[in-house]
Amino acid sequence: MQNRIFVIGDVHGCYHTLLKLVDKLPTDAKLIFAGDLCDKGNFSKDVFEYVINNNHTCIYGNHEDLYLKHIKDAVFENRHSIWSQNRAFGGAATIASYGDDLGLIDKHLSWIETLPKYLEIEKYFITHGFGLPYYQRKDILEHQKKLYVNRIDINEFTHDWEDYTNYDVINIFGHCKFDDVLIGDNYFGIDTACAYGNKLTAIELKTHKIYTQATLDIDLEDNYLLFFTNEEKQLILDKNHPKYLKTFKAINRLNEYVAKKYDLELFLEWRNRDELVVKNTKNRLNIGYIVKTLNTKELLNLNKQIDDTIAKYMSIIYDGEGVIVL
Repeated sequence: MQNRIFVIGDVHGCYHTLLKLVDKLPTDAKLIFAGDLCDKGNFSKDVFEYVINNNHTCIYGNHEDLYLKHIKDAVFENRHSIWSQNRAFGGAATIASYGDDLGLIDKHLSWIETLPKYLEIEKYFITHGFGLPYYQRKDILEHQKKLYVNRIDINEFTHDWEDYTNYDVINIFGHCKFDDVLIGDNYFGIDTACAYGNKLTAIELKTHKIYTQATLDIDLEDNYLLFFTNEEKQLILDKNHPKYLKTFKAINRLNEYVAKKYDLELFLEWRNRDELVVKNTKNRLNIGYIVKTLNTKELLNLNKQIDDTIAKYMSIIYDGEGVIVL
């Protein structure tokens, strides 16, 4: 390796945060993105343009996969999928980021189609998902999807994993959110939840030095307004209204609570039920994946189990019957 090489975690539309992070890196640094450039944050179009126009390298992520499959239907045919209707997937934020620049969509689609599922640079194996358990099968087509969807934090595919403990490679991957970089014997998980208000991370190959940038508010603020009607927006933005809805950060904290503190099997069941087409305000919010699956009594019991901060957010978003407050 000649130039210093840095791998950057999931940007998810957080363009201004990305620029701040890059400012901390050497000016001649070679940048590799671990995928998931788009969705959730407010500036996916700008992130695509930055990476493409600067000829940076990027790995194919699951959100590039969703973009490839759904954006034309959503934008030009008004045929929507879970990607564009469910805020957890973040497609609506990506669509909004284009404004009047819809002509760039074909450019971005063509570029995404060229992205590799993995890169190998000396001893480094760079993937979007946790790719190490599929290292020996990385070039077998039927297993390549696992390179961008496999997770180390949820045991969906462990029955299919290789024993990677003695592999002489180091896997650098994103996809799985952590507060800080996950460091193992032969892997680094570098998705530090930028799109959830935490930080964006870059790791340097060879030295393994870590650089971070806290998420900037501009990349996320008012993102949640995409999921309301104009009448609802006026009410939400009226900060003097007694039922003013706080920012989407409360929603994301609830998502994190359910994922980390609640039964994982039940969480997976909630997540799988999210395949339903989203039609109303409650579902558009998708708070913690629980609105469609918990009745009022269960919701209130859950409210009693969580810490005071989360409970405060729950009381802001719900009334006593477990209904969205607007």
